[in-house]
Amino acid sequence: MSTHLTQAFALVYNAHPASRQIPYAIGQFTVNELCHEVAFRTMSKETRAKLSPTSRLSVSLGSGVIAGFAAAILSQPADTLLSQINKGHGPKGTMLYRFGVLARQIGFKGLFAGLGPRMVMTAGLVSGQFLIYGAIKDGARFLEIFSSVYLQIITQSDSDGCSTRRGDPQGVDKVLDLSNYVTITQR
Repeated sequence: MSTHLTQAFALVYNAHPASRQIPYAIGQFTVNELCHEVAFRTMSKETRAKLSPTSRLSVSLGSGVIAGFAAAILSQPADTLLSQINKGHGPKGTMLYRFGVLARQIGFKGLFAGLGPRMVMTAGLVSGQFLIYGAIKDGARFLEIFSSVYLQIITQSDSDGCSTRRGDPQGVDKVLDLSNYVTITQR
């Protein structure tokens, strides 16, 4: 790698702390979505449709915990090296050179020192974040369904004898067929 490219990489990496979070974020979102997909793929459509809110919460929490473990494992080596550099350890030179020398000095085992407590902490934080993320996704789905049904109502023509624009309650029953959008289960 050329000296200019290395210096540019070091400048961007040091200037924007958020850039350090990119691999962490990509890893946790990828693993979370993969865990959801695997969990729901193993269920039949009927089972998925009948899942209780508690079961859905369990899938979300489990996926979030696994994503937190993955995020901790992905970010631990880089954070260990950055800690060492911030403490003033390692040689002078480009950032990549310093990372390389420190990684050889610390060794593979040293890069992952303290991973257990970090996994517990990160799993709790990430699973909480993904519960919020799941609630936002569910809200977006609700808005999508609501807007679709609303468009059906306002674009309904008068040709079938009902006009929802004039407030005909029987017309709403004819227009508002939610069977394609929601599953209603009786207890």
